[in-house]
Amino acid sequence: MVLNAQRQGFDFAYVLMDSWFTYEVLLKWFKTQRSIDIIGMLKMDRRKYHRKDRLGRSVCCSPLDELWKSFKHKRNKDNSSIAGCEIVRACTGKEKFENGIDLKIVYLRSYSDPNKILVLASTDLNLSPEKIVRMYACRWMIETGFFNQKEFFGLGKETRSVDFDNQNAFMCLSALRATILEFHRRLHGDVRTMGEIARNCQETMRLIPLAEAVKELFDRLMEFPDKLDAKGCIVKEKLRTVNHMLKMLLCNWYHDMIDYVKAIFDFCPKQIQSTGSQKKVLT
Repeated sequence: MVLNAQRQGFDFAYVLMDSWFTYEVLLKWFKTQRSIDIIGMLKMDRRKYHRKDRLGRSVCCSPLDELWKSFKHKRNKDNSSIAGCEIVRACTGKEKFENGIDLKIVYLRSYSDPNKILVLASTDLNLSPEKIVRMYACRWMIETGFFNQKEFFGLGKETRSVDFDNQNAFMCLSALRATILEFHRRLHGDVRTMGEIARNCQETMRLIPLAEAVKELFDRLMEFPDKLDAKGCIVKEKLRTVNHMLKMLLCNWYHDMIDYVKAIFDFCPKQIQSTGSQKKVLT
């Protein structure tokens, strides 16, 4: 997936990974073969990591929980979740210490259980612990976004089709709903949760006729470029181009819907006629 993204022209310096993928072989391959740094969460399993001294020699080789117990940490006065960080070396079972990969690991206290420790790792040793946590938080936000889409915006619930294009279309619809509401929430500084906003919108939409709802949607979409321009999120020279592209997109959608409805009405009389002829034969 990462290689395919690079072939498509995406340029990135970091890849965020869940604990299921942060294995030494994969981390080392990305770092050495692709010059891509990884930021991910480590599992508190029996895999061992080398703690080094000032001369770079291995002092001990222990699992993460034992490294944490022996780590000289201090309670932060600002009540930060960051409990400390250190640089360790990860090696596979048959790999020599010299051939391993250095990781900067950050110990975090869990919000739900202060006695539980989470461990983040980065192959970029120059990043500060705060930046590692801040960058990995993007992955948590993505997970939260998918949860909101499943819970409130019908992701995976609106269609039972096995056609890939159909599934992709409904997935885009749920993502579009979540994006528009999140844009509205940030633009107006709404303190309500996404669930509360979604439920309020669903109750309001039941009271609005379909034609009025479509017109309101078109009007709001046409306001997007001006809103982005007012916030300084778009270059003024590109504003006219964005407006033109948006109008063309809406016009194409409108004409496609007309053709779709026409096709339905062209099909229905033939179906009714064939059904009527079958009934005559049966009688």
